[in-house]
Amino acid sequence: MNLLHLHTRSLWPVAVALGLVLLVDTARGQRSFEAVGDSLYAHFENVGALEAYSKAGGDAPSLSVMFKTAVAANEIAQDLEAEGKRDVAEAMYRKAIGHAEHLRDAYPDRAESWFILAATSGKMAQFSGGKEKVRIGRAVEEFYTRSISLDSSYALAYMVAGIFNREVAQLSWIQKLAAKALFGGVPDGSLEQSRAYLEKALELDKTLLIAHFELAQTYMALGQRDKADSHLRFLRVLSPRSSEEVRVKRKAAKILASPETNNDEL
Repeated sequence: MNLLHLHTRSLWPVAVALGLVLLVDTARGQRSFEAVGDSLYAHFENVGALEAYSKAGGDAPSLSVMFKTAVAANEIAQDLEAEGKRDVAEAMYRKAIGHAEHLRDAYPDRAESWFILAATSGKMAQFSGGKEKVRIGRAVEEFYTRSISLDSSYALAYMVAGIFNREVAQLSWIQKLAAKALFGGVPDGSLEQSRAYLEKALELDKTLLIAHFELAQTYMALGQRDKADSHLRFLRVLSPRSSEEVRVKRKAAKILASPETNNDEL
């Protein structure tokens, strides 16, 4: 088997997409730039995808382009975080939030706008102190609630709600007491609410790889390992559509391989 041929063939779609960027740059075709960004994103080339989407925007970017720009920036931040580059990741998360805010300002009546604002904002909690964490938490709750109110069939908003509720539920009583004394308390959240939101997300879209993984985490927190493993095994048949989903599949495989492993150890 010719490994060089295989390697070259695997790089071919990316090379074609990069070539298209140059061609489209001359033609100045915004729609073509979006297509190039889609191709690069599908091959986990997030930096190139962000550049293409940024060029696709023009003076009056569409909802689709603005949403994909925020998603690509968030994906880059997650890639950097996975590489241990926290300072650079934090800066990129802030850029992702900026893109999400621009989308929200341009399309305030769309569920997608509030979902991506919730998703990007939630990432900043890990870089923030106590008071700022509480502020972010309240904002995230408001954002995903707005998203669901605008479109009750939008699965991604329920996924964010499920993750948020589990993280709030798993705060220690000391953390909750301190937050209440210093900042007026934290938003409500429970593992049962987390389960319900994530199950709803998957009822609406069974292909959400990350939602399966997050529901497995909630089931493990509820002491229901069999149900958790069922969702982790289901990830085997789902193809990753982002670099973060690639990492999530690896985490799922590691948990299944070691019954004592939990997400905090990954």
